[in-house]
Amino acid sequence: MRIFQAIGLSAADGQNGEHFVRRDQFNITSQGIVHKPTDAAFTPNPGDPYSGISRLGQLRNKHPGGGGFRTEDVQRVMHQLWAEYVDSNPQLFKSAATGAREKEK
Repeated sequence: MRIFQAIGLSAADGQNGEHFVRRDQFNITSQGIVHKPTDAAFTPNPGDPYSGISRLGQLRNKHPGGGGFRTEDVQRVMHQLWAEYVDSNPQLFKSAATGAREKEK
């Protein structure tokens, strides 16, 4: 199934030259997430980790050997991994207003 391959459970490439998107292909920090092979990225806005700027990098460029990464797969996995990162690290994304409200309680 493609979903298992897309989230990094298979390191093999597809029959038609498409490369599978794997977890180990991403750099994730509080500054954003980057797909290393294509330089596709998401950079969050300060104060709201779920909105920001997305860039496609080399995603839509033709790969010299044919195939390449499917844009939809990279974006889906990128959003999934970013959501997991934000949920696992809420202290990194508290805004000043949120922190002030919690101190008032």
